[in-house]
Amino acid sequence: MRALLVLVVVAIAAVCTTTAVADSLYPKCSGTILEDKAPQTQPERILSVIEGGKLMKGVRITCVAFQVRSMSSAGVCEIPHQTQYPFRLFLRARGTTSDNKPYSDEFDIRDTVGGSINRLTVSVPTSSKFEVVFLNTATNSDCMLSIRSIITTSELTGTEDDHTPTIVSVDPQTVYQNSPTHFVVKHSDAHSTKDEMFLVPIESICTDTITRTPLTKESDAALLKKYLTPYGSTTSNYDVWVSTNPNADNYRVCHSSAGAGGSEVALLTVFKGNPSYFDVVTGDDTEGKIYVGSPVTIKFVGYNLDTRPNRDRAKLVEDSKSCDAGAPAGGVPMATDLGPADSYGPETTFTTWTFTITSSGSFRVCYMRAGTGWVDVPSI
Repeated sequence: MRALLVLVVVAIAAVCTTTAVADSLYPKCSGTILEDKAPQTQPERILSVIEGGKLMKGVRITCVAFQVRSMSSAGVCEIPHQTQYPFRLFLRARGTTSDNKPYSDEFDIRDTVGGSINRLTVSVPTSSKFEVVFLNTATNSDCMLSIRSIITTSELTGTEDDHTPTIVSVDPQTVYQNSPTHFVVKHSDAHSTKDEMFLVPIESICTDTITRTPLTKESDAALLKKYLTPYGSTTSNYDVWVSTNPNADNYRVCHSSAGAGGSEVALLTVFKGNPSYFDVVTGDDTEGKIYVGSPVTIKFVGYNLDTRPNRDRAKLVEDSKSCDAGAPAGGVPMATDLGPADSYGPETTFTTWTFTITSSGSFRVCYMRAGTGWVDVPSI
């Protein structure tokens, strides 16, 4: 994430100038773009066979970025009032156990986007081949979904803990300070009821016992039902952990088996506010500059956002002013009707804003969720 909190806008010269439009679909990842389409009638697509099908005891997902779109007419694939579509994105592991029985398991990775989870560990009890799978889960047979993705991985070394669980769901996907976050973790084999999960600062290691911030195992029956129901009737290999989140910073998510040692499950970025960050989708050049008179679209990433008219709002203010006190600047009026239209609720994880600046300068990007105050939103 860039520390820069402002949009730099420059005036266009009198001569004819062409403004470059950056493709910011994958702001965090570099690698091969994986693309496919999945109709509801043939819903599964294998996007990639990791390391050419090499047998491995586990992989570390170093970066995930994707965009799913509907290829059908309006209303066929959409979840009402939400910005997400019905699909799964997961790793499938296939192997053979020591007693020559087939082994297969699946680990959802859809929630590892959003900027909070990185370096996700997927460990299995027997050497396996790993596939990246996209699954259309819509109920309407006319629904066709497409995906563009970049997913980079590395093989776990022999020094990794075979019993490290995998985070398969995060609620909310973008984690911010002083707000509860639920982590659903999946164990690939038997695990102890004395297992522990905790955070340590990014500069520490998981075996460090001094800097640990413990996570709490969820015990509320209603919340357990909410988070475990998607995984079927057999959930003995799942646990739900809760973090109240320390200050905005970078952390390691760690696991300890029966209180011994500690292994890294993932890296976690805790953001300062909600929305967590914005990305310029179209309208900036290769240096991140935006030009007067050129349309710009930015995408806010967060949780429980609301694009109904006069709900969530956005504005630009002069860099020298605060978001609370600053008046709309750059010739851009305050936005009171963000896109996509009529989206709200916990699964509304992004909003968009298209505007054209008419005067140059440096500006803060500010956002106000319905019923809350103005916050600075950083760029990624």
